Amino acid sequence: MGLRDSGVEEEDELKIDYFFYTDTLEKAREFENEIRKVGYIVNHGTASHDKSLFVVSGRTTPIRMMHETLSSWIAEMCQMGYRSDCSFDHWSIVEQSK
Repeated sequence: MGLRDSGVEEEDELKIDYFFYTDTLEKAREFENEIRKVGYIVNHGTASHDKSLFVVSGRTTPIRMMHETLSSWIAEMCQMGYRSDCSFDHWSIVEQSK
């Protein structure tokens, strides 16, 4: 099911929850600081499904839901993660309040 099927329109500006994984606490902390510079809410902790991994997660500021904007955002997040040796795992749209 796509965004449009969920009632999300291109002109909507919504927040996105994001999740990264990495293998050391030091990398998680450093990456958390990098994401904080972008102005996003961010935190880190031990992954619940694998205690040898660390999760870095948070929420963006509102982002326009246009295909090009989302594609650019995903590419930017992947590059940020790569530079910090953190894998971009997934993202999800924060529910719209109607």
